[in-house]
Amino acid sequence: MDSAVASWLDDCRLNRRKFLVGGWMERRSNAPVYDEAAIVIHARPERLNEVKQSITEMHGLTVKGQNSDGRLVAVVTPGTPERVSVALLSLMDVPGVVNAVLADNNNIPTCGETA
Repeated sequence: MDSAVASWLDDCRLNRRKFLVGGWMERRSNAPVYDEAAIVIHARPERLNEVKQSITEMHGLTVKGQNSDGRLVAVVTPGTPERVSVALLSLMDVPGVVNAVLADNNNIPTCGETA
């Protein structure tokens, strides 16, 4: 096994139970976390204003762009894995939202290393 991979595996411990509820790993070191994450949301065009209002009322979510055909881009700050998971699941419950996907995240953490 590559020494870099072995070092990463030694520093991270995956937790299956936490993975199911949005936590991907337990960090054993002071690894950096995501600064922000972008989510693309597809909403029904006729409900775009309602969806945008619901998103702006959510804690930590900001709408950064929208299109008249129902596409929006929202940013989660801070974009920790747990916050991103909660945001994605919460967005799927907003009336008028068809789909929400993670598009980008900055400063991806690497266990035990700096980004």
